Amino acid sequence: MAGEIRQQRMDAWRAACLQNPQGILCCARGGQRSHIVQRWLHEAGINYRWWKVVIRHWRQTAIQATIELSQKPIVLIGGCTGSGKTLLVQQQPNGVDLEGLARHRGSAFGRTLQPQLSQASFENLLAAEMLKTDARQDLHLWVLEDESRMIGSNHLPECLRERMTQAAIAVVEDPFEIRS
Repeated sequence: MAGEIRQQRMDAWRAACLQNPQGILCCARGGQRSHIVQRWLHEAGINYRWWKVVIRHWRQTAIQATIELSQKPIVLIGGCTGSGKTLLVQQQPNGVDLEGLARHRGSAFGRTLQPQLSQASFENLLAAEMLKTDARQDLHLWVLEDESRMIGSNHLPECLRERMTQAAIAVVEDPFEIRS
């Protein structure tokens, strides 16, 4: 690919990278096109992650990644509604916002404006977030909000839920008057 067509595609890819800075390039069918695109973007000064994973194999990859990454120690953040647990998790470099991924705000506040994802999409998104977070850090543990098995209509993968039942819990205690 060369000339005007390449430039048009590079412009579109550059815009997509800027619009989705946490995104990841991967192949749809297992060829090397996504890797070539990543190299071109790098040559243009855009550093964008690339995974050697085939989209059609992503579901099995996501399940396996969640199983493996769930084996790391977990610290749960617990406490009353409005005590800032979600914000605390989001501020941790090794935090994963389970409610955010599930598009749900917990038992007290419920759904967000976006509809909840299908179970498979939720699990895929969870795996992607865990992989991205793990790749950014030399992680030794996960920080998660203490959640029940269900987050709205989505349920946590059993491998993660089982590890959460064995995790240490840090409780945020705020007086009722200052909780938001």
